Amino acid sequence: VQYSTFQKIWKSALLDSNRTGGRIETRVVSALAGGSCVEASKRLLSELHDKLKGQPARLALVFASTSQPLGELMPLLAAGLPGAVVAGCSTAGEFTERGDAKGSVSAFVLSGDFEVQAGFGTGLKANLEAAVTEAVAPLKASVEGYKYRTVIMLLDTLSGNAE
Repeated sequence: VQYSTFQKIWKSALLDSNRTGGRIETRVVSALAGGSCVEASKRLLSELHDKLKGQPARLALVFASTSQPLGELMPLLAAGLPGAVVAGCSTAGEFTERGDAKGSVSAFVLSGDFEVQAGFGTGLKANLEAAVTEAVAPLKASVEGYKYRTVIMLLDTLSGNAE
């Protein structure tokens, strides 16, 4: 039921432009790459840019093996996707619609007429409400010209408080 609801909301958002009242072009692309941190980032960025076909990335969600140090990987990807909000986390297996791998990095990138904002909350296990409040504090309540808002919330389920 939740997936079905998500599909309906997503299709609705794709058909109703925030600014022009017409159809917007949204591009969703993904890539999966292995190798060293530098090699993986170069491969990912090359494939993502090819698939974006010149459209600017607005959001990049990166899922990296624990063998890919996020502290090294994320600045490389953020530099290669200027203007995009780039968020990432470690995983125990990476995948895209084309397959899966271990010891690699996968990325999901969204392009289109969107304004993307990000926040970060800490202390989820100790105080769920405070962590969510901290995460949304820097976000604008509304953005002129955009009538729809969508939230993607990534939680550390290993914290023991992810409901």
